[in-house]
Parts: sequence; structure tokens; C-alpha cells
Amino acid sequence: MGQDQDARRGAVDGARMAPSQRSMVEPFLVMDVMRAAIDRESAGDPVIHMEVGQPGAPAPQKVIAAAQAALCDGHLGYTESLGTRALRGRIARHYGEAYGIDLPPERVAVTTGSSAGFVLAFLAAFDPGDRVALGTPGYPAYSNILSALGLEVVELETGPETRYTPTPDMLAAAHAEQPLSGLLVASPANPTGTVVPPDALGALIAAADSKPNSSIQDRGWHFGRYAVATLIVGLTVLFALSDCIVQKRRIQGRQQQIPRS
Repeated sequence: MGQDQDARRGAVDGARMAPSQRSMVEPFLVMDVMRAAIDRESAGDPVIHMEVGQPGAPAPQKVIAAAQAALCDGHLGYTESLGTRALRGRIARHYGEAYGIDLPPERVAVTTGSSAGFVLAFLAAFDPGDRVALGTPGYPAYSNILSALGLEVVELETGPETRYTPTPDMLAAAHAEQPLSGLLVASPANPTGTVVPPDALGALIAAADSKPNSSIQDRGWHFGRYAVATLIVGLTVLFALSDCIVQKRRIQGRQQQIPRS
């Protein structure tokens, strides 16, 4: 009887350990390279790290001072799920100062990094099985997150002739093959560094507007030296180390838009 119980327990444990289908995504290879580099460092070898794209500048002095004050104050509890009201209000005010956009603070959410912002954005904009287009070569994590959420990644092959940027014709062709639910555009793009000019970005948004889908813009550098990105959420702005502006979204069959910066 004890052996039968052990066998059943082993079968249950084995079933619990089985990975989910959504976990079957390609690894983010830069992390593998980082691990190998740290292994070399741990073994005493000199290593110059160039595997991760990240800002070389330190945090602004005002941010360091504010963090130090918060640590000394000792009140580091939970915030509202969308972030502190003071920060969201200042972010909203920035959009008015920089772009002339009247953005209510209620439409700002603060996340711990842009990847968390992308997860929220994709969950808000898409359902499992939706097809989302993006240009290749591109940032691998976009595809990884989309795949993990049960979305179908549609790669639009780009090259030097299009400045490594998807075109309206590519979007139309992919949509004609099978309807798309969204388009993700990065500017500056990773790894190519391409910046999409306003007229080209406008053409892509216009092409997306003519289809029942959402256009998502990811801006890689926004506040001078400090890194930020961009994406999509309902009619909401997400802010991580990235500011995330929705360009367009279908909500309950109705098309709604906000001013574009």
C-alpha cells in the first residue's frame, strides 16, 4: 500500500511539474550571454560587458536624493496599483508641457520597468489567438511576451531598403493574408537604431486606422539621456522607464482616439 501511495504521489508531482504550453517560448539570449560572462568573471577572467543595452549614465541626482530620503523616512509601503498620485500627476503635466496634450492623471499608470508595461498593454488590447505584427529584426522580448500571452506573432521582414521599418504595404499584405489585431513599431528600433520619421509613422498609423486593429508605438529614448519606451493600452498612458501612449484602440466596436504626439 505504501508503494501504491508513493507511485500516486510521484505521478501527481510529475503532473504538477509539467511545463505549460505558454512557457514554451524562445529564450532571451542576451541573458544567456550575461550568465556566461558572469561565469567567466566568477572564474577570475577579465570581462568587458557589452551584452546588455542599457543607459550608461547614472541616475539623476534628484532621483538619488529622493530615494535616499524615502529610505531614511522609513515609509515604504504599497502604493495604489497605478502608482503614486504625485508621480502620475507630474507625468501628466509633462505631456502638457512637452506636447500640449491635456492628459488626465487618471490615464497614467506607473510600472516597474517597461516589460511590465508591455504585459499590461497586451493584456488590455488583445485576446488569446490575436495576431500582432512587428518588424524583424527586432527586440526579441516583444515576441517572447506576445507568445507567452497566447498571441500569434506575425513577423514583417524588413531591410535597408525600408530602413528596417515596417511599411503600410507590408501591413496590408499581412492583414490580407489573415486579419491582424495589432501592430507594434519601435522607434528607435532595437537592434537597428532606426528612428521612424513622423511622416512614416503617420502613414503606418493611418494604415492601422483603416483596419480593425491597434497600433502600438515604442519610443526607446524620450527624456534626453534617460531611457524610456512606448506601447499601447486602452485609452491610457503607461509610464515605466518608458512612456506608453496608445495611438488607437477598438473598444466595444467603437473607434476611439487620443491626440498623437
